[in-house]
Amino acid sequence: MVEVDKRATKKLVKTVLKQYRRAVRLSGTYYQVKAADDYMLSPVNQLEPDEYDTELSLQAQKFVIEVNRSINKLNYKTKLGISDRRRLYEAYLMKQEINKNMLIRKYGESEGAYYKHLSASMIRFAKVFSDGELIVSKATAQKEE
Repeated sequence: MVEVDKRATKKLVKTVLKQYRRAVRLSGTYYQVKAADDYMLSPVNQLEPDEYDTELSLQAQKFVIEVNRSINKLNYKTKLGISDRRRLYEAYLMKQEINKNMLIRKYGESEGAYYKHLSASMIRFAKVFSDGELIVSKATAQKEE
């Protein structure tokens, strides 16, 4: 079993998730969350590729679809009932960015607990995104240093 370098993996996950909002704008596809289904992402207006789409737009569409599939695969919930999907959606994927302190208060957690759970959610996301493409092993991280 590969030993995961959590710091490097979280850094990659954060980079990927921070690109999401931009990719949604470029793709022309908007996704909404179904709160009743525990934050499952579903397309509101999924566009069919046409001859006018740029390569960048097509790449953005593929990226958005892959992130959404990965988010929808997550099903872990904390003791407070906050799912990985909800935590990552509200921290990185919402159309409007929310201040992390507001989320901490909303979840009723301490700052340390919030970041601990967010970190764990990011690692679980890394494992399902493109078949673990974002996982960085400790051996790989040591080679890069």
